Amino acid sequence: MRRFRSGVVSVVLVNYKGTDDTLTSISALRDTDWPSDRLEIIVVENGSGEEYAIPLRESSLDFRLIETGENLGFTGGCNRGVEDATGEYVAFLNNDARPDRSWIRAAVETFEADAAVGAVASKVLDWEGVNVDFTEAAVTWYGMGYKPHAGTPDTGEWAVERDVLFGTGAAMFIRAELFNELGGFDDRYFMFYDDVDLGWRLNLLGWKVRYQPASIAYHKHHASMKGFGPFRETYLLERNALFTLYKNLGDSELDRVLPGAIALAVRRAVARGELDSTQLDLRRTGDDANKDTPVDKMTMAGVFAIDQFVEQLPSLNQSRQSIQRSRRRSDRDLRELFGKVDEPAYPIADYLDGYARILNALDPAAFHRRRRILLIADAAETGAASDRDLLIARRLTADHDVRLVGLDFAPEPSGAYATARVSASAPDELSAHEEWAQVCIVPIGIIDRFPALTSSTKPLVLNITDDYLRVDALRDLDEEILARLVGDTDFVIVDSEERRRWWTAVLLASGRTSRSVLSGDPAASRVGVIPHPTSHGSVDSTLRMATAATISWDGAPHNPTLAALVREAVALAGPDRVSLTTDDAVPTAHAMIVDAADEIGSVVGATDRLLRAIESRVPLIAIGSGPLARLVRTEQIGVAVDSAETLAQALESTFDPAQRASWGANLTGLQAGLEDSAGLSSLTQFCLRPTRAGRSTDSPVLPTRQEAATSTRLGSESSPAPSAARSIYRRYVPSAARQRISRWRSR
Repeated sequence: MRRFRSGVVSVVLVNYKGTDDTLTSISALRDTDWPSDRLEIIVVENGSGEEYAIPLRESSLDFRLIETGENLGFTGGCNRGVEDATGEYVAFLNNDARPDRSWIRAAVETFEADAAVGAVASKVLDWEGVNVDFTEAAVTWYGMGYKPHAGTPDTGEWAVERDVLFGTGAAMFIRAELFNELGGFDDRYFMFYDDVDLGWRLNLLGWKVRYQPASIAYHKHHASMKGFGPFRETYLLERNALFTLYKNLGDSELDRVLPGAIALAVRRAVARGELDSTQLDLRRTGDDANKDTPVDKMTMAGVFAIDQFVEQLPSLNQSRQSIQRSRRRSDRDLRELFGKVDEPAYPIADYLDGYARILNALDPAAFHRRRRILLIADAAETGAASDRDLLIARRLTADHDVRLVGLDFAPEPSGAYATARVSASAPDELSAHEEWAQVCIVPIGIIDRFPALTSSTKPLVLNITDDYLRVDALRDLDEEILARLVGDTDFVIVDSEERRRWWTAVLLASGRTSRSVLSGDPAASRVGVIPHPTSHGSVDSTLRMATAATISWDGAPHNPTLAALVREAVALAGPDRVSLTTDDAVPTAHAMIVDAADEIGSVVGATDRLLRAIESRVPLIAIGSGPLARLVRTEQIGVAVDSAETLAQALESTFDPAQRASWGANLTGLQAGLEDSAGLSSLTQFCLRPTRAGRSTDSPVLPTRQEAATSTRLGSESSPAPSAARSIYRRYVPSAARQRISRWRSR
């Protein structure tokens, strides 16, 4: 394995026909307040020719010269320089840039202050130090990285360090070992957006790119492009943006964004060349004998870029598979680092018109857009929002602006989301909140009580819990009431898998969703499961320490053999150290014993205990060898045992602080995964792209909320359900069921 010298910084400069600038930069590097014995300067002469190479060879300045004999571009030149670098940190500095005196020291101190920082992005100003070159990173939804404040005066506004998606290759630092792990700059780029790609890949691996305003450099900006036509730069920008997008964006987002990105690239190309794209229309007359038409090279830059994207797809696909397999952070995790993605960038009238058309039709930037979510909570007798409502509000706040409104009560204030109170006896009070919202999440029993909801055209999420509709009452639901409940609901969240299956069948049978629901995808079915949290308060995720353990256990009265085993283990561990209590005391317990031998017959019980353990950060001691025991063992959230002796050892292990901290961390991670699989993820995705539920032409149409009073019954002769849907509907909703739910009737 390659060894790097600790504390040494290797600065790589690439020279291409800019020798005077390069020597100026080297001189400034030697004047920084960094020890000369810990500074290694490497200059890569990129095939400029003898007139540029000779002054470098003859210079008395202290640096190492590498002559490539050909132009490898910025990417190839930097990668070649790093091959000879020996420092723990590698810095890249454009040869037309000069460092401030504290440029290196400030960056190294940033690395030393936080081991999670993989790269440091310097603050870059123009050569005179007046205007901004780089202080903030952003990338458009179609893949073009940009610097939001470039060219504006440096007012001192950007003086606080923060995490960014990428740093500019004009002046940045990276851990040498990490640079090698990433495979360096992607050499297919040659130049432009290679730094965007590197920073994006680094973030996907879980590292941070830290903008450090105290690490300053001054840049002439694109001096290397002088002498080339602007269409060459345009070609690289267009092509490399597609490269970056294709490699790094997650599957679901790429599927949505890539068609729009390619269509937009074509529109940009046509607009740049001021071409008339209708000139080949058959309704246009012309001289078809002449096969030629003049085309600007700026147009061909975009066309050729797309063609080269196609040419590189096999190798890009290999890179993509590797990046996506190794990613540790989701697109949602990085969303705040993308900056303003809805940025057309080019002020060309025809292009801007096409940009608007693509956004309106395909909505490719939806993932990055925060929605306004109204979440209505009906506290009933409790006088406070349920733990489940608070969980939903907290999770949605990560992606949206949330307003939690209580009916006849004021929710506790939160710094994460807004709260408000409306009176059930003054239904017009809800109007302003409905008008503000883009998506409404509403308890099932309140729609008809508020005119703002009855007449609303906003996407509606129906929130169905046991408070309004018990599981044992589902099959006794009157069909007319069912029609009123479902109305024109666009998404449903329920609190159990049984309820999800039932409502999925209802939506399928009523034509509110398609047969894609049979795939089992909650997002496709428009039904998500969000169970009730079982914790009774916040618990330290590292698990509490104790000199005596209270073990939560229900006594397993149905299993005398297990009861005897538990009592024997407690005796072995010592009754002065271990005492038993019921599983109602889970939040204050030291560990939780679960019977994992008979899980198939008691899935609900096993699931309930697992959720209690996760919410309360209490490790499980699973007795048996069933699926739950295997989960405990695989996820390392406790111990799986099969005898009194191993159970006693497990009880003793709960006193080990390191072991308990490890269990707590694993329980925290498992909770995040279960929340996503339980429906919060599908609800979040729906809110990102809220769509009205479709109505198939061969299915019965449920009434809108306005039509509910005169609704026809489901399955009527005038609107027969498809045979597959009908059979499911009959299974879950017998046609003879006519009993109304008392809760619904009373409200």
